[in-house]
Amino acid sequence: MLTVRADQMTAFGDLALRRFERELLLHLSRQTPEHCRAIGEASALEAIQLGIRRASVYGLTNRGPVRTYVELMFLLGSYFDTDPQYPWATAALIRDDMSCQMDRAGRLFDAATAYFDQAFGEDGQVALRALRVLIDLVREPPPLKPSRIDDDLLQSFHFVYPEKCARLGDGPLIRLIDTSLRAAARHEFNAAREIALVAGLMFALGHGCLDDPLFPWISRTLEDPRIKNSPARAARLERRMLNYSRYVLDRAER
Repeated sequence: MLTVRADQMTAFGDLALRRFERELLLHLSRQTPEHCRAIGEASALEAIQLGIRRASVYGLTNRGPVRTYVELMFLLGSYFDTDPQYPWATAALIRDDMSCQMDRAGRLFDAATAYFDQAFGEDGQVALRALRVLIDLVREPPPLKPSRIDDDLLQSFHFVYPEKCARLGDGPLIRLIDTSLRAAARHEFNAAREIALVAGLMFALGHGCLDDPLFPWISRTLEDPRIKNSPARAARLERRMLNYSRYVLDRAER
C-alpha cells in the first residue's frame, strides 16, 4: 500500500505549493479543456493535489517530474501508477537503483510515449474507435453468463480494444477483472450486466475510477442516498457512463 510521509510533503512551502497547484490547474485546463470543464475546477484541483501527494511517494517532488506525473494522471486515471493496465508505469517509477527523480520522470515519459503510440494511435483515433465500440457494447451487451463472467469479460476487452490487449497480454487483464469483481460485490452489483459495467469503467478509465476525482460522476452515483437499490444505481451509472462517453467523442470529433 502506498503511504505518504509528512516530510515528503514539505518539499514545497505552503504558499509555493498553492501557487504550483494553480499553475498546474491552468496548464491542464489548456491541455485538456473539455475534461476540466466537465468535472469542474474543484474536482480538477482535488485531482492535482492527489497527484502531487502520489508523486511524492516515488520521490518526485521537483516541478518538472511532478508535472509529468500529474499530466499522465489526467490521461490514464489518478491511480495509473498501480493499475495492472499500465505495468510500464510501475516499472519506470519503482527501480532498485538510486537514479535521480529527473531520470525516473524521464523513464516514465518515454514509457508513456511508447504506450500512447501503440494504444492510442495517431491523433488518438485507435482509442476513439475503442470508445465507440464500448458504447455499442454497453447499449446492447452480448449474453453474459455469471458462471463464466471472467471469460466473457476478457473476450469483451479483446473485442473492444485489441491494440491495448495485445500490448498487455491476458495476465494484467485478468488481474483487472478480479479487481472489478471485488468492487462490484462491494457495491452489491450482482447481475452480469452490472458487473460488466464496473469492469468496463475500470478498463476505460482506470482501476481506481470508482473513487477518482477525475470522474466525480461515478462516486456521486455510487454514494447517492436517493437511489434506493443496486439495480437502479447501476442503471443510473450506465446512463452517466454513456453520456460521458458521448461527450468525449463529440468533443474529439469537432
